[in-house]
Amino acid sequence: IDCGNIVVEGGTIAATGGGYAAGIGGGYDASCGDITVNGGTVVSTGGDSAAGIGSGWDGSCGDISFGAGIVRVTATAGGGCDNPIGAGEDGTSGDVIIAAVLKDNTSGSTRTIEPKPIIDLSAVTVNTTIPDGYVVIGSHSGTNKITIADGATVVLRDVSINADGRNRSSTPWAGITCLGDATIILVGASTVKGCYEYYAGISVPEDKTLKIQGDGSLTAAGGRFYGAGIGGGYGSDGACGTIAIEGGAITAAGGGFAAGIGSGYQSSCEAVFVAGGSVTASGGSGAAGIGGGYDGDCGNIGITGGSVDATGGSGAAGIGSGRCYENGGYCGYITIGPDISLVVATAGENCENPIGADDESMCDGVSVSSLLSDDHGKPTRTIEEDIADSAYDSWAAANGLSGAWNDKDAYGIYNVFRYVFDKPTGDFALIGIEFNDA
Repeated sequence: IDCGNIVVEGGTIAATGGGYAAGIGGGYDASCGDITVNGGTVVSTGGDSAAGIGSGWDGSCGDISFGAGIVRVTATAGGGCDNPIGAGEDGTSGDVIIAAVLKDNTSGSTRTIEPKPIIDLSAVTVNTTIPDGYVVIGSHSGTNKITIADGATVVLRDVSINADGRNRSSTPWAGITCLGDATIILVGASTVKGCYEYYAGISVPEDKTLKIQGDGSLTAAGGRFYGAGIGGGYGSDGACGTIAIEGGAITAAGGGFAAGIGSGYQSSCEAVFVAGGSVTASGGSGAAGIGGGYDGDCGNIGITGGSVDATGGSGAAGIGSGRCYENGGYCGYITIGPDISLVVATAGENCENPIGADDESMCDGVSVSSLLSDDHGKPTRTIEEDIADSAYDSWAAANGLSGAWNDKDAYGIYNVFRYVFDKPTGDFALIGIEFNDA
């Protein structure tokens, strides 16, 4: 007998499945809807050939989700089943979805899910390094330095750092300092600000990479004058590595002469990549929204997914180089597409190029996917999915056809339009092709 969705919101549950049935989920040769555990303590053991949580033998279940409020979940598969959570033997299940604030461990036939350890910044009274696997919560505006350990993946959950906006020479560091490669997963809404004018909101060391992921939001601001929102600080000591944004809603503002995302004043940044999420970035005077700070450099910039709205300060591109003063502003190659939803770049006053470089700076070049529409307006340049391509996709799907605009033929020539007809063999002839205005 099939069943619908199962939701656990709290309490203490111990469940054991009978022969060939899951502890929580489907029975033998039966189906179950989605399974959601949002809270409480759960111990669930499957019968022979069945998952602890999921489907029974030759059965099925929907998605299995674990929310942030759980105390602990322990699931054990029955004999002959390889999945403590998921599909039983010869069965199927949907996706297993685990909240970012939870840790997941499998040992033999048992899988345990429980909260990650927490550091509450409101209780911090010494310089603190966040280890791998921790969740960071709370507000901190004191005199202690917050760092992320080299190689660590951490979760920011409703964090506020330097909330009072103080700018003190006694706190000469970024709001968050990465000590090496780091991954930040965003949950909820967080705000991070540089603690002194020379430093970024979140700093990334040279030759290292910061990845930002998750579904939450982050507002990052550099120190008052010279620090990027995310990236580098002032001068050669403030040089930064690579910034890779893969998710989240990011708002980044540079200090007075620093990029929103990229290099600080008279400094450098190795590369910036955006592959997902939504990004709003603004540079200070003479600094790009994404790219180089005033008299600063930035390496390659790639925007291959998500949406971006970048605005440069006076004399700087929205995406690209900052304004040159003494040593020359520079950015590497800028690549946009093909899977972005929207890119809007606005040049600052007295800058001719929304994407690239101003007249006094240098950029290696700009490449925009031919699958995108590109409005070269000034001071704003807008790049987005080509409406004609979208119209074609819908029409082709409705007519059982496949193919693509701007495809290449065997000789590498673009603008070849190919059809693949999904038709039975027999008496059939292609009489002609007509195109509408789209």
